[in-house]
Amino acid sequence: MTSAFFANGQDPVVHGIDTARGQLEVVHTFESGPMPTGVSVSHTGRIFVNFPKWGDEVPATVVELVNGEAVPFPSAALNQPRNDADPDALVSVQSIVVDPADRLWILDTGSPMFQPTQHGGPKLVCVNLATDQVEKTILFDTDVVLPTTYLNDVRFDLRQGEAGFAYITDSSDQGPNGIIVVDLASGQAWRKLHEHPSTKAVPLAEMVPMAEGRVSRNAARVSQRNK
Repeated sequence: MTSAFFANGQDPVVHGIDTARGQLEVVHTFESGPMPTGVSVSHTGRIFVNFPKWGDEVPATVVELVNGEAVPFPSAALNQPRNDADPDALVSVQSIVVDPADRLWILDTGSPMFQPTQHGGPKLVCVNLATDQVEKTILFDTDVVLPTTYLNDVRFDLRQGEAGFAYITDSSDQGPNGIIVVDLASGQAWRKLHEHPSTKAVPLAEMVPMAEGRVSRNAARVSQRNK
C-alpha cells in the first residue's frame, strides 16, 4: 500500500480481509545470538528456524527447536560448508518453508554478508521430514542466479507440472531483481520478470506498511515525512 492511498483519505482498515485471530503465544525467545529470518512448522508441530550469516556468529544456519534448544538441522555436518560455493552443505540460509507435502525446503543464498554468489552456493534443498534426509538439491545456472543475486523468499505450487513449481524472489540491492521459477521435477530454473517494476522495492516515501488489515500509523507518519 502506498502513501497516495493513505493520503487520499481511504479507510486504513481493510474489513473482512485480514483480521486478528486468536491470542499470541510465546513459543521460543531469542535472547542472544544471531538474527532469525525464517520460521516454519511441520504438520506434526516440529519447529525449524534459519539464521543467515550477516555478521553475527552463526553456529548453524538451519536449526530445529527441540525442548527449547537449537539443534543443527538436518545435521551439524551439513551446516559446515567448506566454502561459499559448497554444493553439498548449507552456506547462508535466508528462508525455510514446509510445503503441503510436509517437506522442509531450504533456500540457501550462498551469499554470506551479501557477497557475490558463486555456482554451487545458491541452492534449493528439500529435506524429507519423515527421515530427516536431503532428498533433492537444486543448483542454479549462473544466468539464472547472478553474481549479484540475493535469494530472499520462496513459495510453492505443487498443483502444476509433475512435481510442482517453486517461485523465488531475487531481492538484491546490488543488481537486477526478478522472480526465479523452478521446476521441482527436473530442477530446471528460469529467470522471469527481470527488472520488471513489480519486482522492485517501493520507495520508502511511498510505502505504508500494514499488519492484520490495519495501517501501521507510526510507519505511515514516517512515510509521510519522507515524501
